[in-house]
Amino acid sequence: MGALGSGSMDGSFACPECGSEVAIGGVAPGRQVRCGFCHRLVEVPYLPRVAAGGWKRRRYGGWNVVRWAWGVATLLVVLALIWTGLRMARRQYQWLHDSAITELLASSRANESEGHLDQALVELDAALDLIRRSSDPSSFSLEEKREHRSELARREVEKNLDRLVAEDREVFPLGDWLNLVARSEKDEDLRPIRPRIVEAFHRSAGVRGRLELDQARRAYEAGRPSASMDACDRLAELLPYVGDGARSSVQAEAEAQVAQWVRDRGVRLEMVPGGEFVLGSDESYRARLVPVLERMLTSKGYLPERPASRWKNAWKAARYHVRLAVSEHRYGNYLSSQNRLTRIEARLTLHDGDRLVWEITPRSRSTVPLPGLPAYLSSRVAISTERTEEFERLLYEDARGQIEGKFTQALGHMSACCP
Repeated sequence: MGALGSGSMDGSFACPECGSEVAIGGVAPGRQVRCGFCHRLVEVPYLPRVAAGGWKRRRYGGWNVVRWAWGVATLLVVLALIWTGLRMARRQYQWLHDSAITELLASSRANESEGHLDQALVELDAALDLIRRSSDPSSFSLEEKREHRSELARREVEKNLDRLVAEDREVFPLGDWLNLVARSEKDEDLRPIRPRIVEAFHRSAGVRGRLELDQARRAYEAGRPSASMDACDRLAELLPYVGDGARSSVQAEAEAQVAQWVRDRGVRLEMVPGGEFVLGSDESYRARLVPVLERMLTSKGYLPERPASRWKNAWKAARYHVRLAVSEHRYGNYLSSQNRLTRIEARLTLHDGDRLVWEITPRSRSTVPLPGLPAYLSSRVAISTERTEEFERLLYEDARGQIEGKFTQALGHMSACCP
């Protein structure tokens, strides 16, 4: 008890016997004092300091209510600000949305008045899309704009239709026609005039097909059989779109003409397989030599085979037959080295049925000494006792370059076609 009462205290406490208040002053805890009511001696208890009691009242008293009130008020203010900001943003967005609609409609009207119906239609479609997503479509007279769009679309397509029918281009505008037909299928506003569009397309394709066939005949009569086949290939692209009534007759006439021309001037090309090769192949020579051969045949009045043409089957009865056979060989050594030279031979024959009309056999071989080879390297290779793949490739490429040039030069002496 002495340890607890190391200092005097002031205050009061209840008497444990009678419950009366006992006042103390300057008495340490653990001492005994007399109750003023029942006159009993009672022990002074340890009393908490006043400061501690006051702090507890401040912590757990009414102060918490104030803090919560301020927190709720702050939250409400923040929510109000957010709500206000959202409303302002929505109004701003709606204002921009409506402004864009107004500008598109104005621009569409301006383009329509100037005759630019295609651009006017594009802008009106964009405006209608925005109006449908607007919060109040009725404010822009949606139905009225929709009816105007239908009328404008028909006017724009009819204008294009008249232009395509009247135009006489060097190349038939097949893509423009197909786009117009596709639009008439997808656009509900154009479906009422779709039969007219399709009928005009078939009719125009038939007229152009006849024109291509006439041009093909004139080109052949003028001694330009390749140009005549170009016209027939263009006709082949149009045939699927020619009306049913004219398609069969145009196709039959074209097939008869092509068959006759191929029987007179047609040439079948054959790359004879099975040759011996060092580094090349049939495919590599086909890619480099056949295009040169086709150009020369065309310039001489022949009709080379066209594998990608609609009329390719006609070449089964071609009058002429060209065979090209290429072979590569190693022979001899480069100077005193072990590196081998390359020799290439290309044999070309032109037959009219079973009769040999023309034949060439250009040859090439590696040049010794190799052109452009530095002197020190040439000497080094000449005295070398080893064979090197890199140097033999250089010798091969030299011979390969020569055969292509000699082949082209020899073709210049080809005899002209005589039907």
